[in-house]
Parts: sequence; structure tokens; C-alpha cells
Amino acid sequence: MNMNKEKEWTRVRFIVQIIAILYWLLFQEGCDTYDIPYFLIGILGSAACCGNIKEKRRFRRNRESRIIVFSSLFFTLMIASANFYFLGLLVKGKSLFAGFCACCSVLMILAGSFFSAWNILTWLESRIKDFYWESRVYKWPAAGFFFLSLGIVAVINISVLYIGYYPGRLSGDSFDSVQQGLRGIYNNHHPFYYTMTIKIFIDAGLRLFHDINAAVALYSVFQIIFMAACFSYVVTTQYQMGIPLKVIMGCFLWYVMMPFHLMYSFTMWKDIMFSGYVVVFTVSVFRILKNTGNWKWLNQLLMLAGSTGMCLYRSNGWFSCLLTFLVFAVLFGETENSRKMRSLFLMVLVVTFLLRHQVLRFGNVYPVDTIEYLSIPAQQIARVIKECDDVKEEHRELLGRIVDVDRLPEVYDIFISDPVKDLVRQKGNQEYLAEHKAAYLALYVEMGLAHPGQYLAAWIDQTKGYWNGGYSYWIWLGELGENELGIKWTVNMEEGKNAVEEYIWTFVNSPVLRIFVCIGFHLWLTLTVFVMCIVRKDKTGVFLTVPVLSIIVSILVSTPIYSEFRYAYVVFCCMPFFLTAPFYHGNLLSGKSGKIE
Repeated sequence: MNMNKEKEWTRVRFIVQIIAILYWLLFQEGCDTYDIPYFLIGILGSAACCGNIKEKRRFRRNRESRIIVFSSLFFTLMIASANFYFLGLLVKGKSLFAGFCACCSVLMILAGSFFSAWNILTWLESRIKDFYWESRVYKWPAAGFFFLSLGIVAVINISVLYIGYYPGRLSGDSFDSVQQGLRGIYNNHHPFYYTMTIKIFIDAGLRLFHDINAAVALYSVFQIIFMAACFSYVVTTQYQMGIPLKVIMGCFLWYVMMPFHLMYSFTMWKDIMFSGYVVVFTVSVFRILKNTGNWKWLNQLLMLAGSTGMCLYRSNGWFSCLLTFLVFAVLFGETENSRKMRSLFLMVLVVTFLLRHQVLRFGNVYPVDTIEYLSIPAQQIARVIKECDDVKEEHRELLGRIVDVDRLPEVYDIFISDPVKDLVRQKGNQEYLAEHKAAYLALYVEMGLAHPGQYLAAWIDQTKGYWNGGYSYWIWLGELGENELGIKWTVNMEEGKNAVEEYIWTFVNSPVLRIFVCIGFHLWLTLTVFVMCIVRKDKTGVFLTVPVLSIIVSILVSTPIYSEFRYAYVVFCCMPFFLTAPFYHGNLLSGKSGKIE
């Protein structure tokens, strides 16, 4: 009798979960995200549900189950937050009975997202909790493997550059950096040290070739080789780990075939080299912790180089590195080797802080204007001004000193902060904002306490592209654009260029291939690795994801655009390493297991 009841209850649980997941998928049809991330999660969740039911997995009162439940609730919260407007439409303006049915519908949708995440994580936990690669020893030298993979990536990308995109891809930001280097008048709107890197190659190219296009092409070739070396560092480390060659080849193809790696390799943006430095930093720290490779000094040197580039090549890099250092100190405690690594961390943080501030002031490099760092607060205040009629007069008066308050509602764009920031710049009184920080901070807090819903909605709309599914927004540059420098786009093989264009745009236009360019989906993958490493009590695996997650956190408090692919490009650069490195057993330098106690 008890056996029959158990079977009946199991059948009910299965049906309820599947119905909830399918209902959640139907709801996503009316949302503003790409369908494929939710569809894939729903399919995987349904398949995992079948496996969990078959193998009689359910919630148990232990550490692993609680972590999975908490993570599933967090995923559900992300889905609900990103789609608050569409969920609200289901219940808004309904009669009592219709409102009750709508509330049940919302609960079913939330249950579907929860069951999808819970089943996937539960199934993964059962499969990979104790899984490690069966390490192999390959005969070919690691150095040879490194240069071979570097050469293949570099040759392919340089060929594409020559065929259809000579001398490289540049935007308005790129032209500004080139002009700063040529004129010798610098500002830190685009990181100064990134601008100086461009200047080195532009100056060398002009001396060698006496042509601005050849000079830009020289920089493009340098960046291609730099990024190829960073990616080769990943697959060479995997090669030294002894993981299966098929897996290594899959990771290598990720770097060769993904259109963003191809197009970004010769696009003059700070985000590209910044992402390469983060890759080098992440992999080198892993190699130090796992005692990988014969040249220990090289691992430490590359850690220094990677962390320095991370701090200097993007404005949020230093703060991300600081957060990474704090997490490292908590995870690895007091051992001889962790003390050495903390010393390296501190040295980089102190030196780069001086380079970012004292050195730039001494060199008369103009700092970024105040409003540039305040994208999120500016959007939140503009949202309140647009939607609320009860803003205090003293608040409007104080805001009026730095911005035309009456124009805020018409220029406010829920996805991009540039219109609001430009309105502040038009007023031309940012000095007053800088001199009265305390007053504006008090205004920001008071308005937030009075209108928390508008603040939260503005933050969600401004950031959801980084943590929810995937959104339609441009990824790579199209036309080169007019400029005063004489830089011109040259196509050397029209048919080859057209073939490349058709290939790269397939990943945007194909409903299936879009999954590869969805920022939020790849963040979900990163968080899944993070959660599974916590479940496995793997300190090194947890720490692997911290640099990238800290960068995403910094984006969520400062981003000017809701779904800018290049801002999150680092996630895509590190993804193959995230999915393979945690399963390498290795040996920690401390001689301990590397488990989270």
C-alpha cells in the first residue's frame, strides 16, 4: 500500500513540475528577451526532471540540497525581476476572480522557473559532485602546442582582417583614442594606459609606413596576436592538465569559430585587451594554485601582468581586482603560499592605484567627468522625475543646478544613460556636483526611500541584459564611419568579406545560434559553475569565477547601457576554462585538498 502511495506521489510531483515548466515557457513568448535561452533551460529542466524522478532524487535536509534550493530561488528572482512589467500586465486591472486566476498564473510561472533550475542543478550535482578528469600525459611539448594554437588563431584572424576589414574596426571611441595619441593631449575617459598602447603602435606604424591606415593595421595585428596568445594560454593549460583532446579541441574551436572572437580580435576597443588580461590572470592563478607547469616563475609573472592589465585597462577593473583579492583572502586563509599570493595582489593594487591617480595627475591627464560614473543614479533619479509628481521642490531646485529638470522626462531612455548624462553636460556645472557630493548623496537617498519602486525598476531596465537570458542589441561594428584622420575601410576580396558577413550574422539572425551571443545565458552558466564548485567544496573552482563575477557586479552598479556585449565579453573569453578547469584534480601548493571546510 505504502509502495503504491509513493508511486502515486512521485507521479503527481512529476506532472506538476512538467506542467509548471511548460507553462513558464509559454509565458516567455510575450517577453522582450530572445526565446532560445528560456527554451533551452526549459528543455534541460524537463529532461533533468525525468532523470531525477527515475533515480528518486528529491530535496533532502543537507548542505547540498539547501545550496541548490537557494540558487534556484535566486534564478527565479532574476526571471521575475527582469519580467516584472510583463508579470504585472497579467494581474493589472482585473476583476476579483480574474485577478485570482492571474495570481495563480504568476505563481505557476515562478514555479516553472524554479523547477527548471532546481532539476538541472540537482541532476548536475549527482553527476559531477565527485567527477574529475582522468589525467593524461601528452608527449608533444606544451610550448609547441602553445605556439601552434596561437599561430592558427592569429593566421585566421589576420587573413579575415586583410580580406575584408583592413585596417581594423574602429568606433568613435577608437578615433578619440588615436587622436589623443597623435596630439599628445590626454584624458582618462578611455583608460590612459590603453591609449598609450595604441599610441606606441600608431607612432611605430607612421614611422615605418608613413600611412595612418598601415599604422592602425599594425595595432590590429598586435591585438590579434595578443588575444590569440591569451586563448592559446587557456588551451595549453588544458593540455598540461591532461584532459581529453576532444575537449581541448572543442574549447579551441570556441576561440576560432565564435564570431565575436573573430570580429573583436581587430576591433580597437579597450574591452578586448582588458578581457585578455582577465583570462591571463584567471588561468595563471589557477596554475599557481594547482602547481601546473614547470616554470613556476612564469605563472607568477603572468599573474602580475594579468592583474595589472585588469586594473589599468578599464575603469571598473581596479575595483574588480580589489574584490577578487578580498575573496581570495577569505577562501585561502593563512598558508605560506597564500601569503605570497596576497603580497602579489597587494603590490599590484597599490602600484596600479598610484598609476591611476597620482601619476595621471602629475602627467596632467584630464580625469573623467563626474557624471560618467553616475549612470545608474542618474537613470534612477530621471525615472522618478518622469513618473512621479510628488518630487520635493528643494530636490528639483538642487537638481536644477546641474541639469535641466524639465527636459529629463523627454530625454530619459530606460536602456541607455547617455541622453541624461549629456543633458547634465549641456548644463556645464558639474563642478557644483563635485563640490556638493554630500548634498546630492542625501538627495539620492531621500528620493530612493520615497520612490523605491522607480529606483528598482530603473536599475532592472538598465542592467537586465547582463543577467537575464539574451536581448537584441548590436554586438560588433558595421560601417567604419567618417573621421578626420584619413582612416578608410578597405575590402581586398569582396566575395570573402561577404562570406564572413554572412557567417557572423547567422549567429544573430538564427533563432538557435543566438544562444551563443546571449550575455545572460552565459552568466547563468558561470553562476552554475560557481554553485557546483561550492557544492563540491572546491575553493579553487569557486575562485576561478570570482574575477569575472566581480566585473559583472561592477557593471551592475555603473553600466551606461543595458546590454552592451563588449562590456561582458570577458565572460565569453573565460567560458571554456570555467567548464573544464574545476574538474582537474591537481595538487595545491599548500598540500591541502582545496576543499571548503
